[in-house]
Amino acid sequence: MEKRWTDKNTDLATLTDRIGDFFKERDFEAIKGEIPSGYSILAENSPKFRLDGYVSVAIEGKPDDLSVKLELTK
Repeated sequence: MEKRWTDKNTDLATLTDRIGDFFKERDFEAIKGEIPSGYSILAENSPKFRLDGYVSVAIEGKPDDLSVKLELTK
């Protein structure tokens, strides 16, 4: 799933932190990192939610033209 936003002037680092907080509040093991086009988060192993794999989130673009891509990888 991918969603794109334009003209929002969003701080990508702060957005990445908030998405990471979402996963950590639900007891996922989450790792944040930088990629050439933005940021990424990998989350897995929550005792509250069973996943067959891990969730990959990519936050890419610029503050006024960004996309968030969410994938479940087995």
